[in-house]
Amino acid sequence: MRNHLSRLLMAFTFSFILVMAGCSSKSSTTATNNNDTAEKVLTIANSSDMLSFDIHDHSSASTEAIHVNMFNYLLKHDAEGEFIPDLAESWENVNPTTWRFKLRQDVKFQNGDPFTAADVKFTLERVAKDEKLSEHSNYEEIQEVKVVDDHTVDVITKIPDPILLNRLSRSGSSMLPSKYIEEKGWEEFLKDPVGTGPYKFSEWKRDDRLVLVKNDEYFGDKPKWDKVIYRVIQEDSTRVAELLSGGIDIAQNVPPSDEERIESNEGTSVITGPSQRVMTLEVRVTPGRVTADPRVREAIDLAIDEKAIIENLYGGKGTPTLTRVTPGNFGAHLGLYNKSNYDPERAKQLLAEAGYADGVDVTFTSPSGRYLK
Repeated sequence: MRNHLSRLLMAFTFSFILVMAGCSSKSSTTATNNNDTAEKVLTIANSSDMLSFDIHDHSSASTEAIHVNMFNYLLKHDAEGEFIPDLAESWENVNPTTWRFKLRQDVKFQNGDPFTAADVKFTLERVAKDEKLSEHSNYEEIQEVKVVDDHTVDVITKIPDPILLNRLSRSGSSMLPSKYIEEKGWEEFLKDPVGTGPYKFSEWKRDDRLVLVKNDEYFGDKPKWDKVIYRVIQEDSTRVAELLSGGIDIAQNVPPSDEERIESNEGTSVITGPSQRVMTLEVRVTPGRVTADPRVREAIDLAIDEKAIIENLYGGKGTPTLTRVTPGNFGAHLGLYNKSNYDPERAKQLLAEAGYADGVDVTFTSPSGRYLK
């Protein structure tokens, strides 16, 4: 059974905030065999763990930030937002409902299996057909993936899909190893995932750490680090303390209140920049629930002062928005950006119309440690 959810567009985008220790940090290199060879290790502290290695069954930006180091899309975006090749060398719109992709011929999965059109068919048809997968709705317009030859594939949609290329360059479109999964089974893949990316899986201790090691056979630019360690440190103060002491190289989701202390510390700095991350509030609209009433949902939207949240909790590092599509992306509407619906009086009026003049109790849940407080 599919969950009935509605996403309120009382969203805001954030600037990303990373704090970094200098490359001379003790955690960056480890001497080996009493010679000059040193293992280059990058240690990153996240506030929450990744969710799963199932590329089709999550909606977490922090999880995808790990997946992109292990897997590849058919195509990707450059810094200007233009499409550039990844696993596909080229693509063309053959007819209104068919896109043809020519695949690279020098790509292998991390277990040695060659990447072919069969993997594209397996990957995209899985997410297009399985309604239980969280990414299904983004790919359900795919009717069929036809293998033309080992390195040519046609993606056929039910109707013309003008944003198919966008779909194939985002979360949910990383390519899976069909032969490996068919031979070993899906559960084994989730325990020991295999991709085509620059880093390959080493170990995962849930809620503690995830370790990736470089893929020497990667077809693209060679990985800079021999090993990348993602540590889970939920407490903001502990994450910052680890950075300042040299225990980690990068800390994510650092409270704005700690930025000055980090900048003044020798060897650490704060890096900020535009982010594609949009924070939204999702509510259930299952019949019988309070939030099934659209007036209640609109009232919740109107009652939240996004600008106050951004200024008081995030140090001004965010922008209210009425759309999930941020500037620079296909379909972005600047007229909906940097806007808020905040109107508490109208919110009270709507609640009264819905029969809740004295207010209503609604329970919200949120993952521990994922968001700044």
